[in-house]
Amino acid sequence: MIWTSLLLGAGMLVAYWQSKAPPADDTVARLSSAPHAVSAPKPVQAELSPPVAQPAGGMSVEPRTTRNVARDISREFRLSRNYADYAAGIHAMAEQGDPDAQYYLFAALDFCDREYGALFRLPNQRRRTLDQALARAAVRPTENTRWVERVYATCHTLTQNQRNRYGDARDWLAKATASGHSVAMAKTANDMLAARMVVRAANQLEQPDNSVPRELLAAAVESRDPAVFWLIGEAQPLLVAEAGTVTLNQWAWWLLACQHGYDCGADSLLVEFSCRLDQLCQVDETVESYARRYFQTDYAAIAARTAELAAAIDSGSWAQPGLIERRP
Repeated sequence: MIWTSLLLGAGMLVAYWQSKAPPADDTVARLSSAPHAVSAPKPVQAELSPPVAQPAGGMSVEPRTTRNVARDISREFRLSRNYADYAAGIHAMAEQGDPDAQYYLFAALDFCDREYGALFRLPNQRRRTLDQALARAAVRPTENTRWVERVYATCHTLTQNQRNRYGDARDWLAKATASGHSVAMAKTANDMLAARMVVRAANQLEQPDNSVPRELLAAAVESRDPAVFWLIGEAQPLLVAEAGTVTLNQWAWWLLACQHGYDCGADSLLVEFSCRLDQLCQVDETVESYARRYFQTDYAAIAARTAELAAAIDSGSWAQPGLIERRP
């Protein structure tokens, strides 16, 4: 039963995430042109998790400390429903080299480029109106009007009036990654893995050398940032061979991220995105309640795997099969 349920859930977000990958050599080229070499990841906000105990042995992990900045840019990103104002408010900081501002400027631009484009862009530089997009969503099983309204409110002004001033979103990602921003490093690793998978499938190639993205993930996870945990969950289809184990690990990493302060509430992007595919979603649905409802009795296996991951990270043994490496 468990593998049937897990296999059914395996592709829920994988295709969506893989569609975000840049061309195979694009990420490496951007990193090589960035002004600094990739360095150790920056620590994350203290408020996201209680202090982390020193592991019993192996890798030494520093407790989380607050970044030496005047603003919590990541929290502002999670709360923002108008990315035009958000981007304008951090653009100068990003240009001055702040890795947080660079990464979250990328995140805002990337979200709107993808989601607003998918819902509102038409051929020949035409766009749907909000009314047209809502009417379309009302009759399509893969969309819902709540998601359309959220994307429009979040992205319309940025996309229509301000987008050109910020340049290519992925240039900001490359700069943040080169500065050692842990979430940027994990995101870059995921993009590299996805791009190489696409090239491999298209050309029927052998398994590519994934040592660089693995090194990025290995460095990023040391920050214990819940956003890094989330991205490692997204990467599981590219790191684990067995389909059932992919979904088991994927949801375990996602729940671990939720437990450490990631935005997993009813208003989170994942819940809204998932619920546009699932008409059974409730108004107060969370990532955890979604997983419990979707997997039912198999949720216990995911919860157990989440506990295993937490213990592995606390003990410094995270670099084991099923975490950030492919099973033999």
